[in-house]
Amino acid sequence: MATAREQARIGLTPGERALFARHLAAGDRVLDVGCASGRVSLALAEMGVRATGCDVNPTLIDQAAELARAATGPVGFLVADARRLGVRDGVFDAVLLVGSVVCYSARGASAVGPSRASGES
Repeated sequence: MATAREQARIGLTPGERALFARHLAAGDRVLDVGCASGRVSLALAEMGVRATGCDVNPTLIDQAAELARAATGPVGFLVADARRLGVRDGVFDAVLLVGSVVCYSARGASAVGPSRASGES
């Protein structure tokens, strides 16, 4: 498994880069939920996106914060539970859940599942 520093150096996959370039712009405020050690948040910051990464694991957030010291763009990190973020509407232009963050819950995987926005089929 790659270290936090190696993952940050790898950055975004080509598919992630294309998707984010299509839907995000420099200056957008983005919340990266379940950011782990900050791979996506750090890469978004390099694109000029104002990224905030959050994760329930303080050790991973500490690693992300350390990597952020060398970041070239606006990025911050905080310890937060994805089930109770406490974020006001309008604070972020986009919220990302990259990877398998939705699969984990203290009550087991069956307690949390994918959801669909109203009106989508």
